[in-house]
Amino acid sequence: MSPRLAGLSLTVLVALGGVGCQEELQALRSQQEELLAKLAELRADHQQLVARVENENRAMWSQQLCKSGKVSEFIADVQAGVPGVCTPGSLEAALTFLNGLPYAVASFRPGIDTITLPLSREGQLRDLLDLRNLHPSTRLVILVQPHVENDEGLAEAQVVATKYLTLMRSLVPSQAKLRFLGPYLLPCRLRSEVSRRFQGPMDRPVPGEPPERAARIRVWAFRTDC
Repeated sequence: MSPRLAGLSLTVLVALGGVGCQEELQALRSQQEELLAKLAELRADHQQLVARVENENRAMWSQQLCKSGKVSEFIADVQAGVPGVCTPGSLEAALTFLNGLPYAVASFRPGIDTITLPLSREGQLRDLLDLRNLHPSTRLVILVQPHVENDEGLAEAQVVATKYLTLMRSLVPSQAKLRFLGPYLLPCRLRSEVSRRFQGPMDRPVPGEPPERAARIRVWAFRTDC
């Protein structure tokens, strides 16, 4: 075979080989895309299964631990939106909720930019978040009482309660999976009723908090399995 003919044959073989490699590469890419699509589908199925198991587990714990229909009613009310005026039924549900659950409380002066917790208040929160009392059904409900009943006071109360929630999250044990509801404005105009019902040692102002008769924004964190 002449050198010229040999060179031409080699060129043809290289070209044919290149076409074959490209087809093989395209086939591999198609297989990869199919595998990635199947993997994404499996992940979605797994996430749905995990969510269903968690919901069923949460419902089981809630059925065992939630003993009050009024508390469940109150939770549903605050999730739907706090009414401006209370009916006798919603007032009863709110008072049942306020009386029957473990909680932590803190008070803050209006106009503050950064909130800090006195050590005793931080201790209350840590007790509330004790892992021994946390279950798949456990939720933390944040309620706030403004220092004044006007638009500005309500808005400021929400801001303070949101900062309190951020601080609270930093104290949650890393292995705990908790759901938070709120912060919500304390429903109905329960200021006098709240003052009457919350008179225990942990409810009184501690050093660093505004005194009882001063303007103050009060925040509660309630633990519930409803």
